[in-house]
Amino acid sequence: MTLPPPSPKATPLPPDQPNQTNRQRVEAHTGEGTCGESCHGTLINPLGYAFENYDGIGKYRTTDNGQPVDAADSYTLDGQLKSFQNGLELSQLLADAKETHTCYAQNMMTYLHGRLLAQEDQPMVDYYARLSRAGRISLHDLELAIVTSDAFLNRPP
Repeated sequence: MTLPPPSPKATPLPPDQPNQTNRQRVEAHTGEGTCGESCHGTLINPLGYAFENYDGIGKYRTTDNGQPVDAADSYTLDGQLKSFQNGLELSQLLADAKETHTCYAQNMMTYLHGRLLAQEDQPMVDYYARLSRAGRISLHDLELAIVTSDAFLNRPP
């Protein structure tokens, strides 16, 4: 999806406060009732919150500034609001979502073709996304299928 540019009123995160978790700090700055509510509150923050169990260098944690970590949230995938408790559950939701596989196939085709995709490329994107979601094509085989396709081999100058 394409996100709008940040608000000109956007400011950096405020400094850490004693006994405040990272999530509480972000929520106070970009959550409900702030200028970041629409983009951050629904599109950006939930994905980050899923990984609150990991500190800045990736070490697993159950507390943040002495408080329990809250990694639960929800995100809209394939038109439905899906809840998760942590990054592992979010990862599974993403792996199961049609949108994820479509985005992946589209970006892989864009990269390998070296151009923005045209409307006539959409059936191939959908085809590769279906194969990927069904677990019927590996990353290697997807790349190979794209670069050996007629659309790749016979593109106009």
